[in-house]
Amino acid sequence: MADPSEANTPDHADAVPAPPHDGQGRLVCRLGWVAFALLCVFPLFFSLGNHPIHGDSEARYGVVARGMALGQTPLLVPTYFDQPHLTKPPLTYWLMAGSIRLLGDGELALRIPAALSGVLTLAIVFGLGYRLHGARRAAVATAILSVTPMFVVISRMGITDGLLGLFSTAALACGVLAVKDRRGYWVTGLWLAVALGLLTKGPAALLAPGALMIWLLVTGQRESLRRIRPVLGLLAALLPLAGWALLIAWQHPEAWAIWKYQTFDRAVGTGDHPEPWWFFFPVLLVGLLPATALLLAHRPAQLRVALAELRESKSEVLLWLMMAGLTLLVFTLISGKLMSYLMPLAAPLAWWVGGEKFIKEEKTKKYKYQYFVFFALLVCLALAFGMIWRDFGPAEAAYLWPLVLVLIVGATLDWRGVWRSGSRKITGSIAMWLAMLNVVAWACIAEDRVYGRHSVPAAVAEVRAATGLEHPQILTVGFGDRSLPYYTQRPTRWIDPRVLPDAWEAMRKDDLILLADPEKWDIFDADPYWDLSQRFERVDLEVLLGYEGQRLRVYQTTQPYRQP
Repeated sequence: MADPSEANTPDHADAVPAPPHDGQGRLVCRLGWVAFALLCVFPLFFSLGNHPIHGDSEARYGVVARGMALGQTPLLVPTYFDQPHLTKPPLTYWLMAGSIRLLGDGELALRIPAALSGVLTLAIVFGLGYRLHGARRAAVATAILSVTPMFVVISRMGITDGLLGLFSTAALACGVLAVKDRRGYWVTGLWLAVALGLLTKGPAALLAPGALMIWLLVTGQRESLRRIRPVLGLLAALLPLAGWALLIAWQHPEAWAIWKYQTFDRAVGTGDHPEPWWFFFPVLLVGLLPATALLLAHRPAQLRVALAELRESKSEVLLWLMMAGLTLLVFTLISGKLMSYLMPLAAPLAWWVGGEKFIKEEKTKKYKYQYFVFFALLVCLALAFGMIWRDFGPAEAAYLWPLVLVLIVGATLDWRGVWRSGSRKITGSIAMWLAMLNVVAWACIAEDRVYGRHSVPAAVAEVRAATGLEHPQILTVGFGDRSLPYYTQRPTRWIDPRVLPDAWEAMRKDDLILLADPEKWDIFDADPYWDLSQRFERVDLEVLLGYEGQRLRVYQTTQPYRQP
């Protein structure tokens, strides 16, 4: 049911809320906005540094950034244990290195740049939403983004995708404002954001200006297209990346082969992370909730009518659709796929849902708000119960009841607000958002429990204490955790028992520590590897690693290995 208070009101009626008449009212209003801002950024920083590094990418970025911060490796050449690491441009490493210099070495310092990029993305989403639709709709878009799973997860990891999402969002916002305000500094901001995106993740940063140009062409805004100077702007944006690439290629000619592998080979199917063509569709539906649930609540006929109206009005909502479609098309066509590639879609979808077309109900009641409400409530409740029961255990499941109470209250308020206009619907929506924030908080606690259990830093500390080695050189058999090099500060080799150990000669011959799965080690402890196993003596220590707590024996070298 439509809100009568919104009927027959201009689009920007809520652009600047009427100020309260007294000073106390103004203070309450300001405190309300401050509380809203703090709640939006809460998921990005809550318990940010309380769990270990996990995953290959975060560990590699951490090793490279630490070397730069400590002055052990050159700033212009990302280096991973004395080897050039040229798979990505250097901006992410620079920001992480600066964070380490300011905050000290640790997980928090590595993740702060991504978290701050999330804060800036939220600010841009609110700022552009305020300019286009007013404070209330800007708040809706910002609130949706603040609880979007992919946005929260990526903004809490020390990888490139959070920064790319920021620069893509900034490019889209500056592009829209350059078209509407016709001021030159927005054009400068557009291409500056593209340049920074290129220095973050290379060609993926071109999706935002590409979507902007398609939007201007489809809606017939050719004069605006000329105004943003696409050719000159693109050349200027490419200059910093091109200068860095030429300098690196001059010093390390093998860089061309690495970049070909990272771009062309990954696109045609010979690179890393090959996945089927449909890989991103479930990622889109689940990772970008609740925006996708709200959009799917519309019937196809309603969407067709709305899109036709948007094209006629040259609405920026069509740009968000172009960005989503172009990103999905490009990454669906290429073979190499990772879930984080869809991060640049989080802000456009939040803008889309926060726009007038998608938060007002039609008078025909074809779009029913309660579909989304109860779908989201069920998802939140299921996730919360599953995380608490599995990760905390039955003894701690009693903490579930406050969350259940919040969800029930939110559901009740939302249900009443669906059928009634006015403040009850707003109150219900706020309760729903607070319930989702509550689930995010529990997810962060569960993250600490999951990754803190049988953690790599704890195992490395045990190995140090048992062997007396400050930076042990670790080999593993039957187990692979790519965060080991970050915590040992030395490269780690994963050994396959089926392959002759020629590669061992590449490692230092002294102070080798072997973490071995008992069953896999038995293969080494027999012919033809018996002489190899005699290099090691078992340390009186077993460590548990991984989520399931895989038990590993610890061995230490007693003599150098000599090939027969």
